[in-house]
Amino acid sequence: MTQIVTVGVSPAWDVVCSGDDIKWARHCNVTQKRNVAGKAFNLSRCLAWMGVRNVAAGIWGENDYNQMLEGVAPLAGLVDVRFIKAAGSTRENITVVDRSGAREMHLQMESKLATSDSLQKVKDALASIVNKESICVFSGSMPAGDLQPDIVGIAEMLKSNAGHVVVDSRGPSLKYLVDIGGLSVIKPNLAELSELIGKDVADQSDAIIDAANTMLDKVHTIVVSRGAKGAIAVTKDSVWKASSITTGKVISTVGCGDYLLAGFISEQNIEAGLITGIKVASARAWGWPDKISWQEAQKKIEVEVCQQ
Repeated sequence: MTQIVTVGVSPAWDVVCSGDDIKWARHCNVTQKRNVAGKAFNLSRCLAWMGVRNVAAGIWGENDYNQMLEGVAPLAGLVDVRFIKAAGSTRENITVVDRSGAREMHLQMESKLATSDSLQKVKDALASIVNKESICVFSGSMPAGDLQPDIVGIAEMLKSNAGHVVVDSRGPSLKYLVDIGGLSVIKPNLAELSELIGKDVADQSDAIIDAANTMLDKVHTIVVSRGAKGAIAVTKDSVWKASSITTGKVISTVGCGDYLLAGFISEQNIEAGLITGIKVASARAWGWPDKISWQEAQKKIEVEVCQQ
């Protein structure tokens, strides 16, 4: 039976402050939500909403570990938490949402939990969890510099022990993990794709496909997220494009890319993966996971998908 394992070494608390008519130099009334997050756990949360059991592995700060357990308690039975404890506190990422202005600001703090010691503990824990039936998603920010060999070591172990290794990161960490090859899936957005190939990629299908083709000797499937335009999946043998026909009011785009990937890996083929990925990403943007079930949401969203 397939087991999905999400792995995050830069976890976070997502603090979302929402209000109307937010402007600089003003006192504004807002509502606040604080959730266990980070890109890897966003995947786990989305999979749980869809009813897909998964394992959440990686790092969490020991100072707020018990708070994290309280935060994920509602997901018990669907998310098996296997974080190792690292010295310190987990960072907070703050999103300010101006509802009336339909805009948002993201303030990201640096994660300092990854060390050679904590990464070795992650590697050891994962070695006891994964098997050839596992899909392992290595997701979120990852350290470079002196800790790059530790990250590469985890990735190489996963490639040896797991059935599929998926990477969703950005910047130097995404590039060095792609360069070592042997990955099943990556999910860059347009900016991340441009960073990977070292030049700007236009938001046009042909340009995206051409850019993805340059990396297919190292990655089996490249899923490029395009925001409201949907996504394109490229392999050596095929190209698939998908977008939502259904529209809705965007509440926040935070985590939409993570939901796209969660939906994609939950299915057995590219077409079904893109359809499910677009549906859950759209639902996330519209704030539906907090209001309705996945069963209800997927019936309301129509997706156009085609093979090129």
